[in-house]
Amino acid sequence: MPYQEALEQAFNWFDSPAIREVAQPPRPTGRTSELNFCPIGPAYTVGHALREYVDWTRIARSEGGHYNNLMLINCHLANSLIHLPLETFTAQNLKVLAERVIATPPHHGFSNYGPPVTLGDLSSDEIRRRKRTFNSLTKAYPLEPGRPRCG
Repeated sequence: MPYQEALEQAFNWFDSPAIREVAQPPRPTGRTSELNFCPIGPAYTVGHALREYVDWTRIARSEGGHYNNLMLINCHLANSLIHLPLETFTAQNLKVLAERVIATPPHHGFSNYGPPVTLGDLSSDEIRRRKRTFNSLTKAYPLEPGRPRCG
């Protein structure tokens, strides 16, 4: 079978209702380069502050440091706190974030995360590493609009 015909049949197969029903939605390939949030609206949210912070770290950090920080933000913050107005952010929100980060098992590369764990199931070394992840997420975020600070 010629390549073009095989390619066309493959796309038709992927577009068939039976396959679309069980397939995962398409995801972009390659390294993440942006925050998974587009800041819009009049309320200044955690997402707005994070966008400014990510723009600042693109300049102030090494490429690897910026990328690691961006990945942590997208993994732990993009689905939970990002739409919260910054003026309503409290210590309780930070505590919930810490508990979620500690309960999230590590993942490597493109593997999926395992199920959440409880604090009692972790060794002291695992707790230390997860607290380090939490500290990386929270140590250097701007406290006021437009005013990033170093950690």
